[in-house]
Amino acid sequence: MIRNRVLSIISDDCAQGSQLIERFNTETNILPSGTLFTRTIGGKKRYYHYQPADGEGKGATETYLGNTKEDEDLIELLARSKFVEISLDMLNDNMEILQAVLNGYAAYSAEEVIRRMPKAYEGIDCTKPSDMIEENNPHAWSNAPYEKSELWPDALKHKSQNGVLVRSKSEAIIASQLENYNIPYRYEQGLDTPDQLFYPDFTVLNPEDNQIIYWEHFGLMDDEDYGKSVASKLHAYQNAGILQWNNLITTYETNRRPLDAHMVRRIIKAFLLPETP
Repeated sequence: MIRNRVLSIISDDCAQGSQLIERFNTETNILPSGTLFTRTIGGKKRYYHYQPADGEGKGATETYLGNTKEDEDLIELLARSKFVEISLDMLNDNMEILQAVLNGYAAYSAEEVIRRMPKAYEGIDCTKPSDMIEENNPHAWSNAPYEKSELWPDALKHKSQNGVLVRSKSEAIIASQLENYNIPYRYEQGLDTPDQLFYPDFTVLNPEDNQIIYWEHFGLMDDEDYGKSVASKLHAYQNAGILQWNNLITTYETNRRPLDAHMVRRIIKAFLLPETP
C-alpha cells in the first residue's frame, strides 16, 4: 500500500536525521565558539571573530582575522560551526514533526473503526455502505438511473465496446476495459463534495468488495493551466475523503505518452480484481 511506503520513507528519514544529529552534536564539541561578521573597509571585505560575553566577567570581544593560514582556517571553522548550528535546528524541528506523524498515525481499517465504536453498536453490521446494492446483482446498479452530467452533450462522440458514449478515445479505452472485465461502472455520475459538485469520469463498483471507487482520467497534462486545475480537483477530492489509490484511481496522458489499453488493464488487475494465489 502507498501509505505503508510513505511511513517507510518517514521512518528512513527519522533514522537518517538521528544519525546526522548525533554526528553534528559530536562536531560542535570540537568547533570553535563565537561567530563571524564582516566589515567593508576600503572596498574590501574584512572578517572578524565575535565572542559574546561569557557571563563570568569576561566581556564580548571582536578579533580581526587577517590573511594568515591560522586565520583562514578559523574562518572556515566558524563557517562550519554556523552550518552545523542551523542544520541542527532544522533537523531537530523535522524530527519532532516526523516523530509526531509516526506516533500519531493509525492505518485506517474497518476492523479498527469497529473496535473503537461504543458497546451499544456491538454485533451490528455497519460495514455495508448505505447506497451499496445487493452483492448478487451488481450490474443492476450500473443500469439504474442516476444524476448524470448534462454538460456539452455534443462532445459525447466516442463509444465503448458496449456502446456507452464518452468524451474521448482514452475514456472509451477505460470504459471498454471495465466492460471486458465485467466491472460495473457509471459514466459522469454527479458527486457532491464540500467544495463543489463533480462529475467523475467513472464511478466504479469494485466487484471484489462492492466498494465505490472513482476513476478520473486527465488527458491534457501538457497544458500548464490544465495541470493546475487537476491539482485543485485532487485537493477537493482529498477534502472529501477521496484519496488517490485508496478510493480514487487517476490516469494521465500527454502528447508523447498517450493512454493505452495495456496500461488500463494493469491498473484494473492491480486495484479492481481479486488477487490470484
